[in-house]
Amino acid sequence: MTERAPFGRIARFFNRPIGRFLALMLAGVFLQAGMLLCLRAAGDAGLALYAALFYGALPLLSALLPYWAGKGGVHPMAAFFPISGPALLFPSPAPWLPWVCLLISLVASVAGQETRKRKETERKKNHAGKKK
Repeated sequence: MTERAPFGRIARFFNRPIGRFLALMLAGVFLQAGMLLCLRAAGDAGLALYAALFYGALPLLSALLPYWAGKGGVHPMAAFFPISGPALLFPSPAPWLPWVCLLISLVASVAGQETRKRKETERKKNHAGKKK
């Protein structure tokens, strides 16, 4: 009997496009809920954490997660909005930042899709060359 890795089904699910889209949605919900909780927190600590999430985590996740989803097969128009789109609803000291994050995530999702396409064409070329 072969041993199976724990969480094997979960890992296989998140390798499919629908699983990656679900992961994007969940990450967006958790990020926005964290930002909302930081706004509701009293004192300087809540404001500092909100600034760290808004100026640090939001741009970083706007680049990494849509690239990961686009590379996994999620359509770029579905991959770019869930992370930075809801940030448009929050008050921000820099009203331009959510728009920049939307642009970053759109470029990242298209780059991920392009990476996937190039990898597939390279694989087809290598496979066709080996047959001859």
